[in-house]
Amino acid sequence: MPEINEFGQQVNDRVPGWQGAGLLRRTALNGRFCRLEPLDTERHAADLFAAYTLGDDSDWTWLASTQPTSVEATAHWIMAKVMDDELVPFAVIDLRNERAVGLVSYMANERLLGSVEI
Repeated sequence: MPEINEFGQQVNDRVPGWQGAGLLRRTALNGRFCRLEPLDTERHAADLFAAYTLGDDSDWTWLASTQPTSVEATAHWIMAKVMDDELVPFAVIDLRNERAVGLVSYMANERLLGSVEI
């Protein structure tokens, strides 16, 4: 039975037959200006290192890691993301030049609740 929260909104309504969300897949997602493709160390390390050197360290202030200082360090950083079972990481590919310009991940996947952070 649904409840009404303090804002007068209906919450906790059950979805009939809900069995939880499926696994998130590491498949390309195509958009108008960019493509998200599964993060890959060999394919994306050099591009991402080049993209990250365009900014300064302030872009990394609120992140849990520091800016990689070489292509090799970027490759190790990427590999840690690829190997993390809690993440589904993607490289953001600029369609104008087919280069990786950033990354994004699905994380905090709560399959029972059907929620995920991006």
